[in-house]
Amino acid sequence: MCNLSEGIYECGRDDERVKAIQSVMASLKVSVQPAMEIICISEEEQEKYVAVISS
Repeated sequence: MCNLSEGIYECGRDDERVKAIQSVMASLKVSVQPAMEIICISEEEQEKYVAVISS
């Protein structure tokens, strides 16, 4: 797989994770941190998603 393909894949995966986090937040009426724990996002990746969702 070339680097462009990997970048596109990562970008799409990130977009879907943000949508999933937001969906859990809305459905369960929880903040971003518990939502990420519910869908098992690693602690290493959580900071990235908090920044995206908070902006």
